[in-house]
Amino acid sequence: MERKLSNANPIRIKLGHKLSQVIERQGLTQKYLAHMTGRSNATINNYTNDYPASPNDAVNIANIADDTQFSEDLGHMMLGLLKSFSGPRMPRSNLSALLDVDEFEERQEKQARDSGNIRLLIGNPEGLTTADRAALREYLNQKLDSTLVDMTLLGAGADKLGITLMELFDDRMPAYIKNHYMEAGEPKWQRKRG
Repeated sequence: MERKLSNANPIRIKLGHKLSQVIERQGLTQKYLAHMTGRSNATINNYTNDYPASPNDAVNIANIADDTQFSEDLGHMMLGLLKSFSGPRMPRSNLSALLDVDEFEERQEKQARDSGNIRLLIGNPEGLTTADRAALREYLNQKLDSTLVDMTLLGAGADKLGITLMELFDDRMPAYIKNHYMEAGEPKWQRKRG
């Protein structure tokens, strides 16, 4: 039985070609995705034809597909930033070089955080001055750099292990629940297709 879409979240994502690619890459069928997501075959078909999907449906499909590239693409579509670096300084096959870049970016992030008194700015109940806004923006830009290097390193490391980012996430889920980063009822990543 198909669940009703909620109007509570107006954000919609066009999966289209990316969904068709992951279906082919992972050897899935639209019927299988429909069954696993609780959606109709027609709904999944609509999603492959760029009918906008809810974020929850998109994440459910990503969980079922268990495909790093689709998950990265989905993150990029949803957040507009979650994408691995791919330039010549970021060789996914050289984890040592990626660690060097990661250490550099983390130092840059820490320097921006400390020099801009970011903890004080974030905790300040008053409005931000122009200088405060510039310092916060510089820190957030450095944080973004560091985060994207982290995503690149995670993807490259998972590739070297022959696993997906979803499997790493699944490994960490008990710690996330224990530390109250995630709710105990969060869905687990699907590792096997039945």
